[in-house]
Amino acid sequence: MTVITLQSKYCIIIRSSISGLVLADEEDWAELIERECPCTKPGLWLDIAVAIDTSRGMTEEGLVQVLANLATVLGPVKIAQGEGQHSRLSLITYGANATTKFDLTAFKSTDEMLAGIWQTKCGNEAKTNLLDALKQTQRIFEYHHIDPERRNVKTVIIVYASTFRQGHYEDPTQLANQIKISGTDIIVVAFDQHGETQALRDLEKIATPGFFFKNTAGNVAGEIQQALCLTNCFCTKQWAQYKNTFGSTEVKYGECVKIGGIDANWYPAQKACRRMGAGRGHLVNLFDTAKHNFVAQLYKSDYRFYPPYDYHIGLSYQSKDGKSGYYWDQPVGKKPIPQEGGFFKKWAPGYPDESKGECVVAKIPSARLLATDFTSSSELFWENEKCSTPRRFICQKTTCDTDNYCPLNEIDQMVILPRNEEKHETEVSA
Repeated sequence: MTVITLQSKYCIIIRSSISGLVLADEEDWAELIERECPCTKPGLWLDIAVAIDTSRGMTEEGLVQVLANLATVLGPVKIAQGEGQHSRLSLITYGANATTKFDLTAFKSTDEMLAGIWQTKCGNEAKTNLLDALKQTQRIFEYHHIDPERRNVKTVIIVYASTFRQGHYEDPTQLANQIKISGTDIIVVAFDQHGETQALRDLEKIATPGFFFKNTAGNVAGEIQQALCLTNCFCTKQWAQYKNTFGSTEVKYGECVKIGGIDANWYPAQKACRRMGAGRGHLVNLFDTAKHNFVAQLYKSDYRFYPPYDYHIGLSYQSKDGKSGYYWDQPVGKKPIPQEGGFFKKWAPGYPDESKGECVVAKIPSARLLATDFTSSSELFWENEKCSTPRRFICQKTTCDTDNYCPLNEIDQMVILPRNEEKHETEVSA
């Protein structure tokens, strides 16, 4: 999963508007892009199993370099035990067989962890058994991850390997696939000391897509840290994480969406999203074509809904600070974002029409409905309408990630927040 950076320090976007070409400054643009998965390294909260090849092929000098890389990767990470926004680490070494040097409960601090990993020594075995190492990680996760205080935490494996034998009876590929399907990511670092070989290239099959790195590349430590952050960027149950594809590359974003399972007016739908979103929720923002299409396809693929498709989105006509216009909904405590600054609009022909109402719905345009030519592939556009119109709705919240710790109660069930939400003077617009 290659990380595509959407922001740059000096960014100017040229976008179309009624008056022609408009320049958007960096501040406006930053508000109107979909949220990336953050990577605040001290904020990582994962259970990490590290498997290091200590066979003869790794060599003592090679091992020392691997340990230096691992210490660089994990140095900024807070290590502790129990519930909370911190990580735990287990260390496994493998040659002909795998040995657990430290389990997930061994280290109480980052300093303890860093001291512990430097105790690793190179062995004298010619064989390597990555299959046994992966089995050890699963035993560790199965035994320690059942800890009720850590059931909100994702698991990840980091493998440092100097060789790989595919097709052998100890081939770990099948087990690696099962591990990835179960929800545990695998980061693989191929440590090549003697020129690239096919065996090392085959290690990519073990890794989660985008999580395979070679020591011959630059900034391997940074790439591993970014992979850890992406693992730590996820949605709670019944929320779908927004993803987009650029060519063969899939990019995860720091946003989750959820379809409201019953119809409601726009303002009650807004309140529902805020309460279901555990303090980070609101009606969905659609800042670009890809997000618009992702949400539309998510809705169309839900077995509960049939054409013609329509749902509330987080866009409404409001007056803010003496300025009237369309604004995107935000969580309680954050200002709505003016849609005027956006470079993406999906209005149906003839819209917006101030006489129709103040709230916006995504739907197959009315003119097309009259022709009854809609299908599951029909494109959805925006129309403004009365806020009292009941429809299904799409909620959005930020992911659980390095900037947003999701406590146990949010993972276990929907969180009902205290009734101190922002009030709107009119619940239903006429």
